[in-house]
Amino acid sequence: MSDTEAQRSEGFTTREMESEIDGDAAIVRMDEEIFQEVKSKESDFTFKIMCWRLHGFWQERGFVSDYIQRRPLSFYHKPTIGVDFYLNFITWSDKSTKEDSTVKLQFWDVAEHERFLKMTNVFCRNCVGALVFWGPKSPSPLGSILKWSEKIKEANPKDPNIPMVLVIENIPTSKRGKPVDWIGPGRLIESRVLLDEFCARNGFAGWFQLVSREGDGYTGAMTKAVDCLVQNIFKQRNIRKP
Repeated sequence: MSDTEAQRSEGFTTREMESEIDGDAAIVRMDEEIFQEVKSKESDFTFKIMCWRLHGFWQERGFVSDYIQRRPLSFYHKPTIGVDFYLNFITWSDKSTKEDSTVKLQFWDVAEHERFLKMTNVFCRNCVGALVFWGPKSPSPLGSILKWSEKIKEANPKDPNIPMVLVIENIPTSKRGKPVDWIGPGRLIESRVLLDEFCARNGFAGWFQLVSREGDGYTGAMTKAVDCLVQNIFKQRNIRKP
Protein backbone atom coordinates (compact mmCIF):
# COMPACT_ATOMS: atom_id res chain seq x y z
CA MET A 1 0.00 0.00 0.00
CA SER A 2 1.37 3.44 -0.94
CA ASP A 3 1.72 6.30 1.55
CA THR A 4 -1.20 8.10 -0.13
CA GLU A 5 -3.44 5.03 0.11
CA ALA A 6 -2.46 4.54 3.76
CA GLN A 7 -3.34 8.15 4.57
CA ARG A 8 -6.73 7.80 2.84
CA SER A 9 -7.43 4.59 4.75
CA GLU A 10 -6.42 6.19 8.06
CA GLY A 11 -8.56 9.24 7.32
CA PHE A 12 -11.58 7.07 6.52
CA THR A 13 -11.16 5.10 9.75
CA THR A 14 -10.82 8.27 11.82
CA ARG A 15 -13.98 9.81 10.32
CA GLU A 16 -15.84 6.54 10.89
CA MET A 17 -14.83 6.49 14.58
CA GLU A 18 -15.71 10.16 15.11
CA SER A 19 -19.13 9.60 13.55
CA GLU A 20 -19.87 6.67 15.88
CA ILE A 21 -18.61 8.51 18.96
CA ASP A 22 -20.82 11.52 18.15
CA GLY A 23 -23.78 9.19 17.79
CA ASP A 24 -23.18 7.55 21.16
CA ALA A 25 -24.69 10.45 23.12
CA ALA A 26 -27.89 10.12 21.10
CA ILE A 27 -27.94 6.38 21.77
CA VAL A 28 -27.61 6.94 25.52
CA ARG A 29 -30.51 9.42 25.48
CA MET A 30 -32.64 7.03 23.45
CA ASP A 31 -31.94 4.15 25.86
CA GLU A 32 -32.93 6.29 28.85
CA GLU A 33 -36.17 7.43 27.20
CA ILE A 34 -37.12 3.85 26.34
CA PHE A 35 -36.23 2.65 29.87
CA GLN A 36 -38.51 5.28 31.42
CA GLU A 37 -41.29 4.36 29.00
CA VAL A 38 -41.29 0.59 29.60
CA LYS A 39 -40.26 0.26 33.27
CA SER A 40 -43.88 0.35 34.49
CA LYS A 41 -45.22 -1.93 31.77
CA GLU A 42 -47.02 -5.01 33.09
CA SER A 43 -45.86 -8.56 32.41
CA ASP A 44 -46.71 -12.14 33.43
CA PHE A 45 -43.18 -12.78 34.69
CA THR A 46 -40.16 -10.70 35.65
CA PHE A 47 -36.67 -12.24 35.43
CA LYS A 48 -33.58 -10.62 36.91
CA ILE A 49 -30.59 -11.48 34.71
CA MET A 50 -26.98 -10.67 35.56
CA CYS A 51 -24.59 -9.63 32.78
CA TRP A 52 -20.88 -10.05 33.44
CA ARG A 53 -17.63 -9.71 31.61
CA LEU A 54 -13.99 -9.66 32.61
CA HIS A 55 -12.05 -6.50 33.47
CA GLY A 56 -11.14 -4.50 30.36
CA PHE A 57 -13.96 -6.12 28.40
CA TRP A 58 -16.44 -3.26 28.65
CA GLN A 59 -18.07 -3.55 25.23
CA GLU A 60 -20.68 -5.88 26.75
CA ARG A 61 -22.68 -2.81 27.74
CA GLY A 62 -23.19 -2.17 24.03
CA PHE A 63 -24.01 -5.85 23.43
CA VAL A 64 -27.03 -5.66 25.73
CA SER A 65 -28.43 -2.23 24.85
CA ASP A 66 -27.90 -2.53 21.11
CA TYR A 67 -29.40 -6.03 21.10
CA ILE A 68 -32.54 -4.76 22.87
CA GLN A 69 -32.95 -1.93 20.35
CA ARG A 70 -32.17 -4.23 17.39
CA ARG A 71 -29.50 -1.88 16.07
CA PRO A 72 -25.95 -2.55 14.82
CA LEU A 73 -23.36 -2.85 17.58
CA SER A 74 -21.40 0.27 18.48
CA PHE A 75 -17.97 -0.10 20.09
CA TYR A 76 -18.12 3.40 21.58
CA HIS A 77 -20.48 3.02 24.53
CA LYS A 78 -19.27 4.50 27.78
CA PRO A 79 -17.91 1.90 30.23
CA THR A 80 -20.16 0.76 33.07
CA ILE A 81 -19.42 2.23 36.49
CA GLY A 82 -20.97 0.08 39.21
CA VAL A 83 -24.14 -1.29 37.62
CA ASP A 84 -26.38 -0.36 34.67
CA PHE A 85 -29.94 -1.54 34.09
CA TYR A 86 -31.73 -2.48 30.87
CA LEU A 87 -35.28 -3.72 30.33
CA ASN A 88 -36.60 -5.89 27.55
CA PHE A 89 -39.99 -7.50 26.99
CA ILE A 90 -40.41 -10.75 25.11
CA THR A 91 -43.33 -13.04 24.37
CA TRP A 92 -42.63 -16.59 25.49
CA SER A 93 -44.58 -19.59 24.17
CA ASP A 94 -45.02 -22.60 26.45
CA LYS A 95 -44.73 -25.63 24.16
CA SER A 96 -46.62 -27.90 26.55
CA THR A 97 -49.61 -25.62 27.23
CA LYS A 98 -49.49 -23.66 23.94
CA GLU A 99 -49.93 -20.47 25.97
CA ASP A 100 -48.06 -17.21 25.42
CA SER A 101 -46.64 -15.22 28.32
CA THR A 102 -45.11 -11.75 28.53
CA VAL A 103 -41.72 -11.77 30.20
CA LYS A 104 -39.94 -8.68 31.49
CA LEU A 105 -36.17 -9.17 31.44
CA GLN A 106 -34.21 -7.01 33.85
CA PHE A 107 -30.58 -6.99 32.71
CA TRP A 108 -28.13 -6.00 35.46
CA ASP A 109 -24.84 -5.07 33.82
CA VAL A 110 -22.18 -5.24 36.56
CA ALA A 111 -18.74 -3.70 36.17
CA GLU A 112 -15.68 -5.61 37.37
CA HIS A 113 -14.06 -2.73 39.21
CA GLU A 114 -12.23 -3.53 42.43
CA ARG A 115 -14.22 -1.05 44.51
CA PHE A 116 -17.54 -2.59 43.39
CA LEU A 117 -16.64 -6.28 43.75
CA LYS A 118 -17.66 -6.29 47.43
CA MET A 119 -21.16 -5.30 46.28
CA THR A 120 -21.48 -8.27 43.91
CA ASN A 121 -23.39 -10.41 46.40
CA VAL A 122 -25.93 -7.62 46.82
CA PHE A 123 -26.35 -7.22 43.08
CA CYS A 124 -26.75 -10.98 42.56
CA ARG A 125 -29.45 -11.62 45.13
CA ASN A 126 -32.66 -13.04 43.65
CA CYS A 127 -31.28 -13.28 40.14
CA VAL A 128 -32.64 -16.19 38.07
CA GLY A 129 -30.05 -16.31 35.28
CA ALA A 130 -26.85 -14.82 33.92
CA LEU A 131 -25.16 -13.93 30.63
CA VAL A 132 -21.38 -14.20 30.94
CA PHE A 133 -19.29 -12.51 28.24
CA TRP A 134 -15.82 -13.66 27.24
CA GLY A 135 -13.79 -13.60 24.04
CA PRO A 136 -10.68 -15.17 22.52
CA LYS A 137 -9.07 -11.71 22.50
CA SER A 138 -9.56 -11.36 26.27
CA PRO A 139 -6.36 -11.23 28.35
CA SER A 140 -7.91 -13.73 30.78
CA PRO A 141 -8.36 -17.47 30.05
CA LEU A 142 -11.78 -19.02 29.59
CA GLY A 143 -11.61 -20.66 33.02
CA SER A 144 -11.57 -17.25 34.72
CA ILE A 145 -15.30 -16.83 34.03
CA LEU A 146 -16.05 -19.51 36.65
CA LYS A 147 -15.68 -16.98 39.45
CA TRP A 148 -19.04 -15.53 38.38
CA SER A 149 -20.84 -18.83 38.91
CA GLU A 150 -19.33 -18.91 42.39
CA LYS A 151 -20.59 -15.36 43.03
CA ILE A 152 -24.12 -16.44 42.08
CA LYS A 153 -23.99 -19.42 44.43
CA GLU A 154 -22.71 -17.28 47.30
CA ALA A 155 -25.49 -14.74 46.81
CA ASN A 156 -28.23 -17.36 46.39
CA PRO A 157 -27.32 -20.28 48.68
CA LYS A 158 -30.84 -21.74 48.53
CA ASP A 159 -30.89 -21.70 44.72
CA PRO A 160 -27.55 -23.18 43.57
CA ASN A 161 -28.58 -24.19 40.03
CA ILE A 162 -29.27 -20.81 38.46
CA PRO A 163 -28.70 -21.21 34.69
CA MET A 164 -26.05 -19.26 32.82
CA VAL A 165 -25.22 -18.79 29.14
CA LEU A 166 -21.77 -18.04 27.76
CA VAL A 167 -21.63 -15.31 25.08
CA ILE A 168 -18.37 -15.27 23.14
CA GLU A 169 -17.34 -11.93 21.64
CA ASN A 170 -15.38 -12.56 18.45
CA ILE A 171 -16.34 -9.47 16.46
CA PRO A 172 -13.67 -7.87 14.25
CA THR A 173 -12.72 -4.39 15.41
CA SER A 174 -13.01 -3.05 11.85
CA LYS A 175 -15.32 -3.71 8.91
CA ARG A 176 -12.41 -5.23 7.01
CA GLY A 177 -11.37 -7.55 9.85
CA LYS A 178 -12.19 -11.20 10.43
CA PRO A 179 -13.16 -13.17 13.55
CA VAL A 180 -10.35 -14.95 15.40
CA ASP A 181 -9.96 -18.62 14.48
CA TRP A 182 -9.68 -19.93 18.04
CA ILE A 183 -11.28 -23.40 18.04
CA GLY A 184 -9.30 -26.36 16.75
CA PRO A 185 -6.11 -28.37 17.29
CA GLY A 186 -3.35 -26.16 18.72
CA ARG A 187 -5.69 -23.24 19.37
CA LEU A 188 -7.29 -21.87 22.56
CA ILE A 189 -9.91 -24.65 22.59
CA GLU A 190 -9.15 -27.96 20.91
CA SER A 191 -12.70 -28.58 19.68
CA ARG A 192 -16.33 -27.53 19.96
CA VAL A 193 -17.01 -30.77 21.80
CA LEU A 194 -14.59 -29.76 24.56
CA LEU A 195 -16.24 -26.33 24.79
CA ASP A 196 -19.65 -28.00 25.07
CA GLU A 197 -18.29 -30.22 27.86
CA PHE A 198 -16.78 -27.23 29.68
CA CYS A 199 -20.15 -25.46 29.63
CA ALA A 200 -22.13 -28.51 30.76
CA ARG A 201 -19.65 -29.24 33.56
CA ASN A 202 -19.77 -25.69 34.93
CA GLY A 203 -23.47 -24.87 34.79
CA PHE A 204 -23.69 -23.12 31.42
CA ALA A 205 -26.78 -24.03 29.41
CA GLY A 206 -24.97 -23.25 26.17
CA TRP A 207 -22.62 -20.92 24.34
CA PHE A 208 -23.17 -18.52 21.45
CA GLN A 209 -20.63 -16.58 19.42
CA LEU A 210 -20.89 -12.99 18.18
CA VAL A 211 -18.95 -12.63 14.92
CA SER A 212 -20.32 -9.46 13.32
CA ARG A 213 -21.77 -6.09 14.29
CA GLU A 214 -25.23 -6.78 12.88
CA GLY A 215 -27.42 -9.49 11.37
CA ASP A 216 -27.28 -13.16 12.37
CA GLY A 217 -23.71 -12.80 13.62
CA TYR A 218 -24.82 -10.33 16.29
CA THR A 219 -28.57 -9.79 16.78
CA GLY A 220 -29.34 -13.37 15.81
CA ALA A 221 -26.72 -14.80 18.17
CA MET A 222 -27.77 -12.56 21.07
CA THR A 223 -31.42 -13.53 20.53
CA LYS A 224 -30.50 -17.22 20.62
CA ALA A 225 -28.44 -16.72 23.78
CA VAL A 226 -31.27 -14.92 25.59
CA ASP A 227 -33.86 -17.46 24.37
CA CYS A 228 -31.66 -20.31 25.61
CA LEU A 229 -31.35 -18.66 29.01
CA VAL A 230 -35.07 -17.93 29.33
CA GLN A 231 -35.95 -21.47 28.31
CA ASN A 232 -33.69 -22.89 31.01
CA ILE A 233 -35.05 -20.46 33.62
CA PHE A 234 -38.58 -21.71 32.95
CA LYS A 235 -37.39 -25.31 32.98
CA GLN A 236 -35.26 -25.02 36.14
CA ARG A 237 -37.93 -23.20 38.14
CA ASN A 238 -40.87 -25.16 36.67
CA ILE A 239 -42.77 -21.92 36.11
CA ARG A 240 -46.31 -21.84 34.72
CA LYS A 241 -48.47 -18.90 33.79
CA PRO A 242 -50.83 -17.99 36.65
